[in-house]
Amino acid sequence: VIPLSRARKLLCYFKLHIFSPILDFSQVFRVSLSPRHFALRVPVAMAMLAFSYHAIVLSLDIYVLVWVLQNLGWQVIAPMLTMWGHVFHTVYFLWVFVQDIRMALDKADPTTYGRTAEKLFTMTFVLATIVGILFWGIYAVDRDLVLPPDVEKYYPGYINMYQHGYVAVLIWIELYVRRVENLSLHSDITTSFGLAGLYVVWNAYLGYTGNFPYPFQKILPLWGHVIFDAGAFGVLYCLIMFKRFCVLRFHGSGEVPPSTASKARKLLNGGTGRSIPSAVPRSAPPKAKKIL
Repeated sequence: VIPLSRARKLLCYFKLHIFSPILDFSQVFRVSLSPRHFALRVPVAMAMLAFSYHAIVLSLDIYVLVWVLQNLGWQVIAPMLTMWGHVFHTVYFLWVFVQDIRMALDKADPTTYGRTAEKLFTMTFVLATIVGILFWGIYAVDRDLVLPPDVEKYYPGYINMYQHGYVAVLIWIELYVRRVENLSLHSDITTSFGLAGLYVVWNAYLGYTGNFPYPFQKILPLWGHVIFDAGAFGVLYCLIMFKRFCVLRFHGSGEVPPSTASKARKLLNGGTGRSIPSAVPRSAPPKAKKIL
């Protein structure tokens, strides 16, 4: 065997201990950009990431919500869509944070957060996003229609940015952080449109009593309200389809799968979910010995 020169030995050392780990890390990082692959390879790290993220966002939600209640009063919660979005945002992250704790204690199925979490996610996603789109769209046209300058005296900019921007960004990040599942399209549409319809009816009642929450609503005629609400429902439908596309792109999942226990029960029962008779016949009773 011909001994390697000092330079070749040094080159082999760098290739083995430095270049190869860097290449391996870059490949792992590239694969980790897909949360589906990352969750399959490092499930514990993904669970810790989800737990930490949910705890941080929940803390921010509670802080801002408490500030609003202390400085603006609880009466601003009911009429404003912004506050509805923030409340749903807080409820959703509280729910998944509790589910994270239950999973850590082995008291919940670790493969799915359940249908309640997915319904809350759909409502929170469309609410937070449409609030941001409508608010900043109208703000770009004329800020006095949604946030007059004198309002900033008791509604500071960082609270405004959080409720009209960051809540949407945080729920979009949630699409990557945890394995979100799609419910059926009928369920998504029914849930989102039902919530939006409830707010439209409530808002119409506020307008009938002369208490529209946003300044631009006070100058719109009746046909203007109809066109605005119809356009908002169109945007809502587009957001539902976009959310479903993102879930399929990131996680490759369809509808929420059954729980692990039910899947195991199906496999044990021949894939039908019903019990089947045993394939092993019962042993016949021993014959009585002939007495000679």
